[in-house]
Amino acid sequence: MKEFERVGSTGFLILLFYFLLLVFMLIVEPGNLTVTENTFNLTGDSGGTPVKIVFISDIHAGLQKAGWIDSVVDRVNAQEPDIILLGGDYIESDASELDKLAPLGRLRAPYGVYAVLGNHDYGDWGCGEDDGTAGKVEAELESLGAVVLRNEHELLDVRGKEFAVVGVDELWACRNDYSAAANGTDGMPKIVLAHNLKAVNPDSISGRALVLSGHTHCGLIRVPVLTELVLGNGPIGGRAALDDGTDAYITCGVTGGGARFLTNPEISVITIK
Repeated sequence: MKEFERVGSTGFLILLFYFLLLVFMLIVEPGNLTVTENTFNLTGDSGGTPVKIVFISDIHAGLQKAGWIDSVVDRVNAQEPDIILLGGDYIESDASELDKLAPLGRLRAPYGVYAVLGNHDYGDWGCGEDDGTAGKVEAELESLGAVVLRNEHELLDVRGKEFAVVGVDELWACRNDYSAAANGTDGMPKIVLAHNLKAVNPDSISGRALVLSGHTHCGLIRVPVLTELVLGNGPIGGRAALDDGTDAYITCGVTGGGARFLTNPEISVITIK
C-alpha cells in the first residue's frame, strides 16, 4: 500500500510540474515583456554622449491581444531613444491586420523611426511575384511616421556621431541586396538592419558595422545548447559575432501570446559609442 502511495505521489508531482511548466510557457513568459540592454563601440569614438537605439521586431499584429502593441509602444517610448528601429514582420499573414499597427504612430524618437520588411510582410514567402502585400505594409508604416528602407540607407549625425542606417530587404522574398543598400557608405560606421540575419553576407560589409535582426524569435521554446544544435547554422538570439568578426544582435521579438520558454518578448536597447 505504501509503495502504491509513493508511486501515486510521484506521478502527481510529475503532472503538477508539467502543468506549471505549461502555464509558464503559455501565460507567464509570453506576457513578460522584457527590456534588454547592450553596448557596442560602433563609431570608435568613446567620447561624447552615446546614441541610444531601441530595436523591436516581429510584432505579428494578427496574433496580438487587444492592448499588447500599445503596451510595447509605451515601453519603447519610456526608454527615451534617439532612434527607433523596426525589424519586420508587422503582420502575421494578411494586410487586413494593418489597422492593428496604429499604435506605432505614437513612437517618438528625435532622430527618426526606421524600418525594414520581413517575410510575413510579403504575404507570399517565396521568390515569386509580389502579391502587393509588402507595398501595403510599407505604405501603412510610412503613414505612421516610419521611414521604410528597402535596400536603401539613411545617413545620420546624432550629436556629432556620424553613421549610416542600412536597411536590407527580405531574404525569403529574394529582395535582399546589401550592395545596393550600402552603396556609398564604404568606410563609414553603419548599423545594418535586416529582418533575417542571413540576408547579409558578412564578407560584403566594409568598415565598422553592427547588424541587427529578428526573425528567429530566439527559437521560441529554448532548451540551452539543444536548441542551438537542432536549429544550427548560425546564432538564433542575443549578441553574436559574424564570420568576419562583425558584431550582431538578434532580438527575440515582441510577439506576445503563443508559447515561449527562456525567450521573453524583448525590447532591445542598443547603446552606441
